[in-house]
Amino acid sequence: MKQTDGYLLRKVAEDYVLVPYGKRTEEVSQLITLSETAAFIYQCAGVADSLDDLVQMVCREYAADAAVVREDVCNVLTVLKTQGVLS
Repeated sequence: MKQTDGYLLRKVAEDYVLVPYGKRTEEVSQLITLSETAAFIYQCAGVADSLDDLVQMVCREYAADAAVVREDVCNVLTVLKTQGVLS
């Protein structure tokens, strides 16, 4: 997985927001709000070697069971890919 160029992740109060910048603002005119977990997945997706690697990162961060985490990670990745912020 790769993060799409042209987005900055920022924390605003209690929310995490993906803000388009540069040429990306010509294509996207909205902010994308993420939960804390979704923001963590977004950050890790850029460095994870595989889905299994990403699931393990989330499990370590949140001390959660891999079976539950895998489904949640897949759901978040689907949404982020649909929004165009991951490829």
